[in-house]
Amino acid sequence: MRNLRFASLLSTPLTVSLLTIGALMSPLFAKAQWEVTTVTIPFAFQTEDQKMPAGVYRIKNVSENLLLLRGPNQVAILVPIHAAIAKKAPAKGSVVFHRYGNTYFLREFWTASAKDGVECFKSRAEKEMASKRQVPSMTTLVFNPVLQR
Repeated sequence: MRNLRFASLLSTPLTVSLLTIGALMSPLFAKAQWEVTTVTIPFAFQTEDQKMPAGVYRIKNVSENLLLLRGPNQVAILVPIHAAIAKKAPAKGSVVFHRYGNTYFLREFWTASAKDGVECFKSRAEKEMASKRQVPSMTTLVFNPVLQR
């Protein structure tokens, strides 16, 4: 006996639309999959409202909206991100921090030879410092990414 409910579900316009969108988005998501095996961050820094210690970090792009940072003693955090575009593709991959005085904030990730990168949202603490007319300096750490297949 044939399952008519399943057949009718697949023929609804909403289902067809969702399957089409998923098929179109999967190559974009696959393109964004990269991993940094190790990045040594020589200073403590902040992401969103969490303080992270200095040390060696493994950074993984888990989706187009999230990065996973795994640091010293297996400390891990998910960082919300959004797409960013550079005017010129960087020669090497990098992690960019904004520094206000002695406080560092995680801001951007760029892969080598790609104009598209990701940017972290500003935390409440960084917004407060910026509102006091403090101008951040930028600190850039270079890395070599390992592409996932």
